Amino acid sequence: MRARFALVVDPDGAYDPRLVNDRLLLGLKGTMSEYELSLLRQRGIAARDSKAKRGEYRFMLPPGFCWNELGKIEIDPDEHVAGVIRLVFTKFRELGSARQVFLWLRAADIKMPVVLRNVQIYKLSWKAPAYHSVMQILHNPLYAGAYAFGRIAQKTRIVDGRARKVSGFKKPREEWNVLLRGNHPGYISWQEYEDNQKLLLENAHMKKNCSRKSARGGRALLTGLMRCGRCGRMMRVFYGQARGNAHRYQCRGDDAHVGAGLCIGIGGVRVDRAVALQILEAVSDRAVEAAILASDQVERSRKEIGGRRRTGA
Repeated sequence: MRARFALVVDPDGAYDPRLVNDRLLLGLKGTMSEYELSLLRQRGIAARDSKAKRGEYRFMLPPGFCWNELGKIEIDPDEHVAGVIRLVFTKFRELGSARQVFLWLRAADIKMPVVLRNVQIYKLSWKAPAYHSVMQILHNPLYAGAYAFGRIAQKTRIVDGRARKVSGFKKPREEWNVLLRGNHPGYISWQEYEDNQKLLLENAHMKKNCSRKSARGGRALLTGLMRCGRCGRMMRVFYGQARGNAHRYQCRGDDAHVGAGLCIGIGGVRVDRAVALQILEAVSDRAVEAAILASDQVERSRKEIGGRRRTGA
């Protein structure tokens, strides 16, 4: 039987893997090449980070911004695009809820600019409003004139016995690679951005149990607002099974531990009545003015939606 063997050829010569010296030389060359590739990658990342720290590293910008000839970020000269972005922030200041902004945009039949990510060049597409699109605009610090880089992290997971890198994990602000405030013109100020983030956090009832929350729906007046005076946790509302039964506010305590028992419980009718009387007393002097202001706001919003539908904006 004829023996078969292979030769490895590179610009420096030919190597026979059957020979010990040639195998040693090939192993050294492979190790050096791997180290060189790793070194080039580290230098590339260091150069990218250095450029980002100066606010000069270019990346795909969100709708409403573009790169100019000098490599700086500026507001999109397309007034249609910039007008929709400003409208989102204006409505959020007015309505105080990202979901209400989304619903208002849907009712007004306003298309939103969306960046197409799977293309080589920057391209915008106009689509029907989506809740995540509104949230992305409200959470992005670029709209407050801040250059932010490295807000998304990668994590390694074991999938089928192999390490896989998964991206898309948002990092807390103190861990961002770069944050340069006042880097470019923005749609809102940095203080307004901070206020928006605080309001969004208060509206998110599933995050940070000990922070202030907005009221929720239901028959009880203080749903989502009452906290336990003993442990500080949010008190839950329990309604009676029979129709017309009174509700109760109860703190389950540390219900992660089985057998811990209830922390505190109180009837809801007297509490709601006492709070309602305090609210009426506080607003009684300006109740008429508040009612007129609310009516004007509803009428103005209705006219604005009608005007945009007629003009097709």
